[in-house]
Formats: sequence, structure tokens, C-alpha cells
Amino acid sequence: YTDNASNSSVERFRIEGGANVDSVYFSNSNVGIGTNAPSAKLDVVGNINITGADTNTGFDRYFKMYGNSVPATNTNRWAGIGLYNNGGNNVNELAFFTGAGDGARTEKVRINNVGKVGIGITTPTTLLDVHHATHSQVTISSLGNKDCSLSLIERTSVSSFGSNNVYGFQWKYNGADNKLYLSSGVDTNVVNRLTVQRDDGNVGIG
Repeated sequence: YTDNASNSSVERFRIEGGANVDSVYFSNSNVGIGTNAPSAKLDVVGNINITGADTNTGFDRYFKMYGNSVPATNTNRWAGIGLYNNGGNNVNELAFFTGAGDGARTEKVRINNVGKVGIGITTPTTLLDVHHATHSQVTISSLGNKDCSLSLIERTSVSSFGSNNVYGFQWKYNGADNKLYLSSGVDTNVVNRLTVQRDDGNVGIG
């Protein structure tokens, strides 16, 4: 096809698939696989497989996204995901790489084969393992006069603290009254056990 009189976008080129095979479409420099109206340089409807080398241990499959340069200009200006193969046991893990400038990209986050997440560490030992060589800090925040909380609970269903079948404790900072609360909860029965006032440090128990 070619442009029509109004110069509107029209299909340019097509590779037609056979029975049960998706077609490939080219339109205005966009490529569509499984769609005849690609809205990006590559628009895929369906699954994508990325296969790398047969590496025993290490990274051999990457999905790299480049910023203000192309690989031929500077191979390091990217952020992306790498697949790590841990030995010959087909233990696959995901790693996220970032960096700045022209230096080599380094791994920042790892999700291992059992779902543990490491931030700043490649061998997480808990569901969330945060590490920094000099200063580790985790921040939980909200907008002014709002609440922030951390719940340590056991539960038999996906429910929050203060719900049925949820048991445990919750730390909560109340931005409205500027106090920190420690509460215990059994089902919907939540009882405040300790209060710390932010401004003067006074502590109330019970």
C-alpha cells in the first residue's frame, strides 16, 4: 500500500502467516507481530522468548534499554534485566542493572529462584534482604498528616492487619497526632499497647 490522498497512515508491508501462525505487519516504520496496528517500533501481541548461550554459570541473556545513545556509540549507557544461570542445575534468577555516565552497569536488585529479593546483595537470605556497604536505610512515607505502618502478622488469607484470621502486631505512625503506636491484633480486635509522642518523646504503655 501507499499513502492515500490525505496522507493518512496505511499498511506498508505484510508477511502473512499460515494456519495458526501470527502475521508480521510493517506500518510507518513500526513492526507489529500479531497486530496489524502497531503503535510502537515493535508491538507484539503474545509471548516473547529470549534465548541465550549455554552458559553454565553467569549472565547470558539480557534485555537492555538504552537512553540518549546507541550501543555503537557507548555500550554502557543502558539499564535493564539480566538472567543469571547458577551452575548446572538450571537455577535461574533475575537481576536488574543500572548505572550512570559511561561506566559499566552494575547489578542493583536480584530476585532469586525461590522469590527472595536482594537490594544491594546478590544472595538474599530472606524474602527482602537490603544491604549497603556503609549505610542501609529503608523509608516508608506518606503525604502530610497521613499514616505509615509496618505489620508483622500471620494469616490464613490475603487480608490486612485488623481483619478476620489475621494475628500479630503493627507499628503505625499517625501523621495527624504525631504519635507512634504499637498495637496487637487478633482478628478484628486491635488493642494499642504502646504509644510514643514524637515531639517530646513521652511513652505511654497500655
